[in-house]
Amino acid sequence: MSFKSVGCLDCSLTRYLKELSELELIDERAVFAAVTLSYLGYFQPEQQRLDDRNLRQLTEMLEERGQDGFPPECQQRCMQCPSKIGCPVGKIVLKD
Repeated sequence: MSFKSVGCLDCSLTRYLKELSELELIDERAVFAAVTLSYLGYFQPEQQRLDDRNLRQLTEMLEERGQDGFPPECQQRCMQCPSKIGCPVGKIVLKD
C-alpha cells in the first residue's frame, strides 16, 4: 500500500511536526519532529512506503524513556483527524 495515497502527509500531525522542525532553536522537540517527518517520507517525495518499522521503534524508545508513546500533542492531532481510522500513521501514534 502506498501511504501517500491515504493522505498521511497532508494532515494536522504532519503540519505540526513541520512547524516544530523549523524552530530556530534546535531542541529535543525539533529533532524529534524532524526524525518523525523523515520516517513519514516527508523529505523523500519518491518514498512509496511508510517506514513503520522505525516509527514503531521510535515509540519503543519513547516508552523506554518513561513516556507513554508519542507526545500528547501528537496524539491529539491524530485523534482529531477524520482519517484516523484508516491511517497507518495514526495507528502507530495512537497505538491502535
